[in-house]
Amino acid sequence: MTDENKVGIYCITYNHSAHIRKCLDGFVKQKTNFKFEAIVFDDYSADGTREIIKEYAQKYPDIIKPIFPDKNIFTSIGIYKIFRTIIDRLNCKYIAFCEGDDYWIDENKLQTQVDFLENNPDFTGCFHKSLRKNVVTGEDICCKPTVEDIKNKDIFTIEDTICGYFIETCSVMYRFNCYKELLIETFPVEIINGDSYLIYFFSLMGKIKYIDKLMSVKTINETGIWNSTNQTIDEKQVRFWLEIINFPIEVRKLLDKFNRSLSYETPQEAMRQVLKSAINIKRYDIVEKAVQKFPEVFKTLITPIDKSAEVNYYRCKFKKYKKSNIALIIISTLLALLSIVLFLT
Repeated sequence: MTDENKVGIYCITYNHSAHIRKCLDGFVKQKTNFKFEAIVFDDYSADGTREIIKEYAQKYPDIIKPIFPDKNIFTSIGIYKIFRTIIDRLNCKYIAFCEGDDYWIDENKLQTQVDFLENNPDFTGCFHKSLRKNVVTGEDICCKPTVEDIKNKDIFTIEDTICGYFIETCSVMYRFNCYKELLIETFPVEIINGDSYLIYFFSLMGKIKYIDKLMSVKTINETGIWNSTNQTIDEKQVRFWLEIINFPIEVRKLLDKFNRSLSYETPQEAMRQVLKSAINIKRYDIVEKAVQKFPEVFKTLITPIDKSAEVNYYRCKFKKYKKSNIALIIISTLLALLSIVLFLT
């Protein structure tokens, strides 16, 4: 590994001019005994982000390697195209992640994680503590993972990661080259939120270690790739939560591939969010598809215990939908019988 980069940094940015300097500074200030590079994919920003990236690329050409598409890829093609473009450029033993509005605050972050993985070959990856910060108010929200998230554990597998979101993307490092081909083969083409899938993928491949040290900041704001579409908040919520529901399906594909089993139910909260947001925008067709796809989840939501307004409201809609379907079947059957009678006479 003497001539190639030991670590590749995967960075996507969109309209992050207010944050991108902190992000790139976090890269170039890393102190390591190995080479590393950052592939920075700017998804056609219109706020000066691209110019800042060019400035850093000229100053640190061995580290900052920009990609500048001639249109917004997330909205025109999808996240998979961005994923493949960056992944195809990387040739490294380990991969780290940091989006353009997040940043690292420890100059030894990469060295710390590489040292652990070098000394523990039975681990697929590692992550560390990360601060969530509201950049609008300046408030420090919390650190992830919380004590409740990890429950005094420091080693995690797919059985843990599938049950909740507690790993910030800007904190992870995974083994890369040994899994690159399989990752490309299994990465869902129509996925929206690739971060969670990567967590599932690598925690399925092996153990993930938690390093109890604060080394990054995850910002909460209104810019970024998720806000590059013209969708309403409810439309984005429907899209997002439907994808969360679909994650277990993708994970099951991986489990089947490796002959692994996993006891897991689709999160009720995800379905609840789909119901709520879809009803707000009167997209009952979306909800009907979700309900038809996961009827067992819907049944648990409409039990007498659950009196939430959005579920009760849709329960009526769903009943009417089912009744209309039954009526349609009866009418179709009678017409078919009438046709046979007329044909025979």
